[in-house]
Parts: sequence; C-alpha cells; structure tokens
Amino acid sequence: LNYLSLRVLVAKLLAMTLAIAAGLPMGKDGPTVHISACVVRLLNPDFFDKYVTGPQGAGSTDGGICSKLLLAACAMGFGCTFEAPIGGVLVALELMLPQSYDLVAYWGCFCASVVGAIT
Repeated sequence: LNYLSLRVLVAKLLAMTLAIAAGLPMGKDGPTVHISACVVRLLNPDFFDKYVTGPQGAGSTDGGICSKLLLAACAMGFGCTFEAPIGGVLVALELMLPQSYDLVAYWGCFCASVVGAIT
C-alpha cells in the first residue's frame, strides 16, 4: 500500500495546495478522495498491514474489510468536497458494484459521507 503512505499524503497535499493557489484548472474530487484514503490508512497502519498482507500474503480473503474502509473514505472525501452526501454514496456504490453489493458497506459509506458533508 505504498500509494497510501505518509509521503504520498504530504506530496498530494502540497501539490494540490500549490496548484489551487496558482489558479491551475484541476478537479478537487480525485485528490480529496485519495487524501481521505491516505488519512484512513494512516490512522492505524498495523490494521491495514494485518488484513491486506495477512497470513496468506497480499490479496488474502480478509482484504474485504480494508476495501469497505477505503470505500467509506472515498464516500467521505467526495461528500466533503461537494457537500453532497448522497453523491458520495453513489460514487462508493459505483466503485462497489463491479465486485459485490454489500448492504453493511453501503450504510457505512452513507454515514461517512454524511459526516464528511457536515464537517
């Protein structure tokens, strides 16, 4: 999970701040979603290391827990960017549907998106 490290978070925050300050045309939703996923991973990196690289190695069956957390982070980032919690849930649903539809993950994404839109 090198794409969710502290180094990537700092680089993304710095690049996004400089690009917006310079007036460059850029979408804010993609970087904000990535930043929220980085923050979620950095809250407890041991959890992600345990479930993503579990006893069976990378891509073990326990990776679904991490996927649900990252989906909720994406929904929160999108809901925070546009102040649209339903939009955040729809983006998470769009990311979730190719694999499977999980009602628990759907409600988790909804709650995270509402919290992101409120704060």
